[in-house]
Amino acid sequence: MAGVEQAIQSQSTIHGVRTHLLHVPHLREAHVSIALQVGYLDEPSDHPGLAHLLEHVLMTSPMACHEDVDLISFIQGCHGRINANTEDRVTDFHASVPISLLDVALNAMARQLAQPQLALDTIANEVKVIDAEFHARQNTAQMQRLGGLRALSRPGHSASCCHHGNATTLMASVDLLHDELMGFHQRYYCQPRLTVGILSSLPEAEMQHLAEKVAHYFLVDNAVPQVAPVRSAWGIRRYHSLTAGLTAMEWLWPADTWPATSASYLSSFAHYLDQGGLLGMLPPEVKDYRVELAPQGASDTLQLICHGRRLNVSDEDILSDALAQQWRMFNHKIPPPMLSIWQHFPSLAAPWWHWVRQQAVVERLLPSVSSDTSPVFCRSQLRCLAWRPSTARPSCTPSKVKSSPTDHRPAPVKQWVGRYGVEVDASELIEQQWLACYLPAAQVSLPPLTRQQLACQGVVLYEKHIQTGASLLLMGASEQVATACAGLFDAMQYLPYETPGILAQRLISSLYRRPHIPAVWCPDAPPASALLRMLQRGYGQRHSGVPCRISSRCPGDKSGELAVMVIISLPATPANRYLAAFAERQQAGEFLHQVRHQHQLGYVAAIRRDDAVPFIRIGYVVQSSQHSGQVLMTALGDIITRLWEATFEVLDDQSTLLQADAVINTPETPIGALDLQWLQLLGGGEIPLHRLITPWPPSEHDIKALKATVQRTDEREYRFLSSEI
Repeated sequence: MAGVEQAIQSQSTIHGVRTHLLHVPHLREAHVSIALQVGYLDEPSDHPGLAHLLEHVLMTSPMACHEDVDLISFIQGCHGRINANTEDRVTDFHASVPISLLDVALNAMARQLAQPQLALDTIANEVKVIDAEFHARQNTAQMQRLGGLRALSRPGHSASCCHHGNATTLMASVDLLHDELMGFHQRYYCQPRLTVGILSSLPEAEMQHLAEKVAHYFLVDNAVPQVAPVRSAWGIRRYHSLTAGLTAMEWLWPADTWPATSASYLSSFAHYLDQGGLLGMLPPEVKDYRVELAPQGASDTLQLICHGRRLNVSDEDILSDALAQQWRMFNHKIPPPMLSIWQHFPSLAAPWWHWVRQQAVVERLLPSVSSDTSPVFCRSQLRCLAWRPSTARPSCTPSKVKSSPTDHRPAPVKQWVGRYGVEVDASELIEQQWLACYLPAAQVSLPPLTRQQLACQGVVLYEKHIQTGASLLLMGASEQVATACAGLFDAMQYLPYETPGILAQRLISSLYRRPHIPAVWCPDAPPASALLRMLQRGYGQRHSGVPCRISSRCPGDKSGELAVMVIISLPATPANRYLAAFAERQQAGEFLHQVRHQHQLGYVAAIRRDDAVPFIRIGYVVQSSQHSGQVLMTALGDIITRLWEATFEVLDDQSTLLQADAVINTPETPIGALDLQWLQLLGGGEIPLHRLITPWPPSEHDIKALKATVQRTDEREYRFLSSEI
């Protein structure tokens, strides 16, 4: 993974479209983004949710050039992944596809997004999907926050209204909705609003040629000729309180307080602040903070979220002065290349898509930023959301880990020692040390400002929830990692643990098999005994929380939400591991289409795979409020059978199969390489799928054995989770 010094090439096409290109030689996948400077604040006032609906319909309506195939299924057929996102001032469609199919996939994306045929039945179905999403998200923290932003907006501005969309706001006839969608599309999906981002191993000249082809599709006659300057949405009200399960303050500096500079330089400044640039300058009550440019729902702001008790709005003077002071220090410096920063992510895809989306919206805002002589980040324009815990329910207060050896009997700790060949994936790891820690059924609270302090010491902290517990991964020089681990585990606290997410996500968590005791992985020597003792004591005092009550029996006909998962288990042979990964990619798009549109079972549908030993498990999950468990079981069984029939048709015609490296994900960063190896160890294996040596295409014997296993429908496992169980 050498060559992280490459810079992003930002330029304009012959059509005036903004492009961002980044050449990374080792990539096997390309990550692309087509972003448009239009969002839900641009939609007509009588149809809130129209921009969101258009995004859905463009993804799921049959493509003009491929009859009965939508964009999701087409990209999945290219062994890629695609998603989309509608925000206040930008809508983006982003995908990852094998390099060999980038031209085909990007051409199909551009044609569908620029010249769509919007099917009436698809529009009707997606209104139902959006309505289901609206009701499922109504009481979430995300929707509360958007409500708070509306309260701070100027009366009469479109930002003061809810734009999610539901069956009520989109209740017009399907024919009328079709006309509204086409009119909205023709006005806004055009070259002046287009940004194209391509990250791949192709030469820059070839990527620029692909971007030119994308831009050509968006040349339309009756589009809005220019993007008008953004009119500020903020009203005279500067503060709003929200009730949630956390204590935090969210400060927002609008675009007219920003310094006059480029979008990419502002992005670098925000990252500098987020990675420790504000240490020593914040109120002592701050336990953690995040900085983001153009955050969701408030893209015309720089966001600072501070977590901690006893924070209040009077801290705004301290914070505004801190940002202005740090800007004076940062200004005119040469920031590190974004690619070197993104090496701390498990994949380059997510930060790249986020960066391109950020550039698209900030470029739209730049005409409204302050001049060089104006005070930057001044407090007079600052807006604030105050998050306060509800008094109706107890807050998740951390439990301090005590050092008394008599607290609990120490739990055993599973240990792995060795490098397991990760240097093959990332040569940078030859000089690095790391420690990975897994805590089953646990949620942790790290010491104050841990992430920022470690970043200043050159230690990367990658923290995530991996369906069944908490995972921490530290990487850096040997001395720094050892010191960081000692301080981290000594001061770590535990929160009450509950499986997060909606019913379907909780059900998916039961698919993955992980150790039932804490686990650690070090590269060269066992972890220090003192560290293990701290981990044992802390884990013994964790809060297990309320268990997720999953049943293997179909519930009766009761009201409420119900999630169903069908599991197919396969012996973890090398051939089956490849074939399971192939099937997951090949079936995902069609499974979503079958569940949502053909059978209309619900809007939540997903396929997940647990690449563990001794059995691989593939889970097919649906969540619905409209159907009984028996109906879902029967429909899922039929859908799964048809999906596998289609998969075997593809496998039997081996002349059409892609190379193995187009099917299997490979790590793109050092953290990504460590994360894949760590998950493989936790699953009971040692060799990640991308380093597995096995013949491809698969042999006739391997395919025949897989058919025999899949066709034994009586061996499929069913799991249920509902609000009634």
